[in-house]
Amino acid sequence: VKVISKMPVFEGFGLEEVQGLLRVCNLTTLSAGQDVYLKGEASDEMLVLLKGKLSVTGESGEELAEIRPGRPVGEMGVFTGEPRTANILAVEDSTVIVFKRKELGALLMTNKDMNLKVLQNLVGILSQRLVEANKLSESQARMLRDLERRQLAVEEEEEEDEEDAVPSST
Repeated sequence: VKVISKMPVFEGFGLEEVQGLLRVCNLTTLSAGQDVYLKGEASDEMLVLLKGKLSVTGESGEELAEIRPGRPVGEMGVFTGEPRTANILAVEDSTVIVFKRKELGALLMTNKDMNLKVLQNLVGILSQRLVEANKLSESQARMLRDLERRQLAVEEEEEEDEEDAVPSST
């Protein structure tokens, strides 16, 4: 109960609300290296990482983000009905709480206060993710501009060297 009540997606939940959540979830273990979600799959569940480490990976397997305990995964698709937008990989043996879309939705529809709290919490979580993504994008843009400047300087230096190497015809 304490673990769930400390999770950002369920922040502000009372004991009865947490107990209601516990009735509609399953505890699951994931093995290191296991694909948890694949981009394009149906979003019929979300999970909350209790222990271990998950990774958001790109098309070629590169890590885009790290998911630490207490963080929800897959909640966007559960609430929007859209397919998975990313690949999720278990980096370490991990323990998660899984919420099926149907059961969680039924619970939230019967308790409007819980529904409102979850939605408010998700707005906060997604807003934070957007801020983090914007910072990463800005950082990558700065790196790209720096690389472009360096490349331009190298090209200019090479042109000067070529001009110096050409004998003058006088």
